[in-house]
Amino acid sequence: MADDRASELCIDCGLCCDGTLYQTFQSEKGDAIDLLADRITQVDEEGPRVSWIQPCSAYRLGSCSIYRDRPSICQT
Repeated sequence: MADDRASELCIDCGLCCDGTLYQTFQSEKGDAIDLLADRITQVDEEGPRVSWIQPCSAYRLGSCSIYRDRPSICQT
């Protein structure tokens, strides 16, 4: 139950997604880079890590459009 409320807050807040808190974010080990690259505007690729710009292009109409497939950093 608490996890559901946290998920709703995360989806509704958007401060991590809209550029308010971060200018970029990086992929982490285990992220589906190929899948994410098709859905999020990429900035820079450095070895196995990819950085994306903020506001996140997957953040649309006040919520995350790829919430179930979001990068690890977004899950934490």
